[in-house]
Amino acid sequence: MPLATEKKTEIILAHAQHEGDTGSAEVQISMLTERINHLTQHLRVHRKDHHSRRGLLMMVGQRRRQLAYLNKTDVERYRAIVASLGSALFHLTRKAGDSSKLARDLTIRVGLSVVLFILLMLAWHFGLIAPHGLAGGQPR
Repeated sequence: MPLATEKKTEIILAHAQHEGDTGSAEVQISMLTERINHLTQHLRVHRKDHHSRRGLLMMVGQRRRQLAYLNKTDVERYRAIVASLGSALFHLTRKAGDSSKLARDLTIRVGLSVVLFILLMLAWHFGLIAPHGLAGGQPR
């Protein structure tokens, strides 16, 4: 289901880079996030709706690609939109009906992210991977 016109206008005004901006990465990411949240709520009720689940996965992939593009082109804008999405996630968890399940899922996800970060740092420390493009990295 598409977003209501009022909701779209609200999202565009909140994340637009300049007057009339509807296509910047921030606006697109915010619109996708809103649609993902809406579809997630739908799938909690209609668990066997596999067509909508596929659409959700496609939207998540598209948002991931948009975030990767933004991270590659402008890190400061990327950090700003991630912080904005983080605050939106906080408000989503406050409104969620089954908060214990959502909290458990988020705990698992954050735990896996921390483990991945630690593994990357260990791999870098032991020389299994080498940084490139970072200010303090060794030239090749």
